[in-house]
Amino acid sequence: MRKKVIAVQFISISCVLLMACSGPRAADQREQDDATAAETGANQDETRPRIRLANLSSVDFDSVVVTFPEQVERYGRVPQGGVSEYRGVSQAYRYAHVEAFAGDETYLLEPIDYVGETLLAPGRYTYQLRIRDGHLSLTLQVD
Repeated sequence: MRKKVIAVQFISISCVLLMACSGPRAADQREQDDATAAETGANQDETRPRIRLANLSSVDFDSVVVTFPEQVERYGRVPQGGVSEYRGVSQAYRYAHVEAFAGDETYLLEPIDYVGETLLAPGRYTYQLRIRDGHLSLTLQVD
């Protein structure tokens, strides 16, 4: 009987540790990391591509998420005619996987691959986002 109690206690402790290391805390940590990066200028690194978004569509984007080859950037709200802040990324191409949320609508740009593409050099770029015939499109602008 005592062995069962010990096993249950061990499982309970493991579950508590697992919950402490995952879930909502991960999102909280991401927000803290973003705030720290902004304070320290980590997103101002001129040795890598810096990407911002321009919303050239006729709708406000409540949230935009861009998936680059090695990282995911959550740009947040980008209103119609608005431009986001630049984000430093380790690797980027002239297009990316983009999810734009506007009200109840989700617009998706999903590249198949980057075969034949060249990585962007360090510098500033704008991904210009448009909704055309109900589909999201992206044009790269060198800033």
